[in-house]
Amino acid sequence: MTKLKNCHGGTARILVILSVLILVMVAIIYYPAWKAFRFRSECIACQQAMKTATDGLRIEYLVTFDEGSIKDARKTLNEVMPARDDICPAHGNVYLLRNDEGILEPVCGLHNDDAARRTRLNASYAGNKLAEARKDILEKAGKDDPEPEKITVTVNNKPLECVYVTEEVPIRRGTSTTSGYDGVVAFYGTGEKGEINYFLYADENYCAVWHENEEWTGSAYDN
Repeated sequence: MTKLKNCHGGTARILVILSVLILVMVAIIYYPAWKAFRFRSECIACQQAMKTATDGLRIEYLVTFDEGSIKDARKTLNEVMPARDDICPAHGNVYLLRNDEGILEPVCGLHNDDAARRTRLNASYAGNKLAEARKDILEKAGKDDPEPEKITVTVNNKPLECVYVTEEVPIRRGTSTTSGYDGVVAFYGTGEKGEINYFLYADENYCAVWHENEEWTGSAYDN
C-alpha cells in the first residue's frame, strides 16, 4: 500500500509540473499578442483623449480669440478633463505645441503618429530634466565629488538612465537597428567648465543629438 501511495504521489507531482509548464508555454505564446493588443487599446484611448483635449483648446480659442500661454492651456485642459492627472491613459508625456493656426494643441510622447516628432519632443524634455536633476545633485555634492555615473529622469512615466560618457556614443539611428543597444537610452558629456555640452537620446526608431551652441541633429531631424 505504501508503494502504491508513493506511486500516486509521484504521478500527481508530475501532473502539477506538466500543468505549470503548459501554463508557462501558453503565457510565452500569448504574451506578445496581449502586449500588442494592450498597446493598441492604449493608442485608441489616447487618440480619443487627445481629440477631447484639442477640441477644448480650440473652443477656448474661438471664445476668447486669444492664443494664450502654456499655463492657460493647462488650466483649460483641467477644466475640460477634470480629475485626470494624465491625459494619456498610459501616462505618456503630453506636450503643448502650436499648430499652423497658432492654437496650442496636445501631442503625446508615446502615441503620436509621427515617431520622429515623438523622439524630438522626448529628447528635448529628457535633456531639460537631466540638467535640472544634475544641478540639484551637484549642489548637494562635495567639492571634490566626481561626476555622477548615471542620472535618472522620468520620461513618459518611465525611468530613464542618462549615462555619463567622455566620448560621443556611436548611435546614428534608433536602437532597434543599432547593435548593442536596446529600448530607450540616453548619454551626456561635459565640458572643461563642468557644463553639459553633449546629450544623446535614442529610442527604438530614431536618435536625437545635442551639442552646446549647436542645433539638434540626428536621424529624428532628418525627416
